[in-house]
Amino acid sequence: MPTNGLLHNIYKSRMILAVGMLAFLPAACARADSYQNLSPATAIANFTALPNTGKPVAMYFSSDSHPAVLHDFGTFTTNRRANAVFHSNDAACSRAIESGLISLRSRAQSLGANGVINIQSDLAGVTATDTSMQTCRVGLVAVQIQLKGDVVQLAP
Repeated sequence: MPTNGLLHNIYKSRMILAVGMLAFLPAACARADSYQNLSPATAIANFTALPNTGKPVAMYFSSDSHPAVLHDFGTFTTNRRANAVFHSNDAACSRAIESGLISLRSRAQSLGANGVINIQSDLAGVTATDTSMQTCRVGLVAVQIQLKGDVVQLAP
């Protein structure tokens, strides 16, 4: 059975540890809620390499030219997050973009469409229309991207 002196030392050690952890909290939170512009090239390459289980869907970012639109099903938005713990911001954001593209493709497939055009990030009221840069929100443990695109039936 521990003596009072030993219990006092254990509690004192735990208190010092807790105060020490609180001292590092502001530095850890400083990473939260920053915005990063990044090239979606890696995410697009990973997305294209994924097996497609349904009908093929062509994906076009806002500045990409595309075939004529036969029918417009509407604009759809997807909000995706990815784990950022032990990942670089670029890698985590690429994974979130990839997840968003999968979501838009699934929406198009469910509506019987064959394309998604005008894909752009639309996060916190900032719309990135440039294909080469998309905006990703970087947080302490996760990243977030919001993509929107027009689901359409494209001419063959």
